[in-house]
Amino acid sequence: MSEQDFYSQYLKPEEREERDAAGVPPEPIDTGARPHNGVEPRDAHTDPRMPVVDPYAAAPPSQAPPAPPSQAPPAPPPQAPLARPPQPPPGRPPVDYPPAAPPNPAPAPPGAGRHALGAPGEPGVPAPPSQAGGYPPPGAEQPAPPSAPRPPAGWAPLPPQPPAWPARGGESVGPMQAQVRQADLVRPYKPSPESGWRKRLYKSTRINLGPGASEREWNDLHRRLKVNLRGTYVIAVLQQKGGVSKTTTTLGIGAALAKYRSDKVAAMDANPASGNLAKRINEPSTGTWRTLLTDPNLHSYSDFRHHLGIDTSSGLEVLAGDPGDAVLTGRELVMAWQRMARVYPVVLLDCGNQMRDDITAAVLSMADAVVVASTTRYDGAEAAQQTLNWLISHGYPGLVREAVMVISNVNKITPTKAVRNLHEGFERVVRAVHDIPYDPHLSDATAIDFNRLAPATRRAFIEAAASVSDGFVKAADKDPGYRPQWPEQGEGWR
Repeated sequence: MSEQDFYSQYLKPEEREERDAAGVPPEPIDTGARPHNGVEPRDAHTDPRMPVVDPYAAAPPSQAPPAPPSQAPPAPPPQAPLARPPQPPPGRPPVDYPPAAPPNPAPAPPGAGRHALGAPGEPGVPAPPSQAGGYPPPGAEQPAPPSAPRPPAGWAPLPPQPPAWPARGGESVGPMQAQVRQADLVRPYKPSPESGWRKRLYKSTRINLGPGASEREWNDLHRRLKVNLRGTYVIAVLQQKGGVSKTTTTLGIGAALAKYRSDKVAAMDANPASGNLAKRINEPSTGTWRTLLTDPNLHSYSDFRHHLGIDTSSGLEVLAGDPGDAVLTGRELVMAWQRMARVYPVVLLDCGNQMRDDITAAVLSMADAVVVASTTRYDGAEAAQQTLNWLISHGYPGLVREAVMVISNVNKITPTKAVRNLHEGFERVVRAVHDIPYDPHLSDATAIDFNRLAPATRRAFIEAAASVSDGFVKAADKDPGYRPQWPEQGEGWR
């Protein structure tokens, strides 16, 4: 006997007709197995796309109207027994399924499905767990997604901002950049030697060993001498004692700069007592600083060239002092330099012996660098020490820190421990110290020919000039208004 016939024998004929007319499905038989939807329950951790709901959750109470007490339960249709849901994997807590439905549950609404259980809160039906996984039963309401926090009152979204750069067809380059390395395409260049046995070997066998260590050092000196200069640069050669080779140092450093640089380099006699700077070049001029100041037609380089002499061996030009009774003043020195600066970006000043006069004040107001001359004798070294200390105590510590010391061996002595100690003592104060060896051509007190100097002497002056030119890089950072202005008669320079 089928289950439908079994239940039908206990119903009255009119009850069976009412049941068939209403289309009420028969109640299922409790077979002891848990009903499900034909789909294995999924864990929320294995399928992140599904909401976290209990697959066997019951419909809400509002959708389940209570059954009439007098109506008997209808006979269920034949139904195959359902298998139990799969067991959870080891190490994961089992899903807490709700208990079985009571013998006479209320009929479920049409949208709830055939296998819907009782609603949460009803007797015998526990609340669904919050972390159960799987798909919800057909017809069951989906939990509402968590709502976004509401903005505070009075808040309004910002208007859309235009892009910083106009978009071009939605293209995005990102961090990529094209890179082409010269070493991958061009063979590295090895310069040919220009001196020594390497040069002879290269000329005879075409075997290029490259420059040696001494030649590379020489090329580095040339590179330092040729560094670019922006604006003008004034180099003051100071010492408060005479006979310490200030003029020789001025001509040696000036000749090295003029020989290896492409711009014009000039030296100016800043000794108020009319020094002998112009007498130490082979082509002096009859012009002086006075003729330069009184010339109203200074428009081109040739106009200036008329007043200056020149050392033909290096190209250094020299503005001589006035041999008359007129004494050079600080105001006239500033005015003469301002005119020369139109043509000569690098100017060396051969100063006198007095540190407290009008000339020295004007020189220090214009100077970008200081070269302190000294000798290996004690009196010359002591005077150099006093000059540095005077500069520090009178507000010029920056000039001392960047100063270059030049020690000339005028007595033809062999370097001793005392000379080395003198050298080390000055290095603790100034930026660089250079020794000029004894040279008979310098001791003659005649016109200096740079090409006639001994190789060691010429190399020493080139190294000292390279140390001076190292300061050219900082010339671009100078304030254009720091230079002294043209003072009026009776006024000091500013």
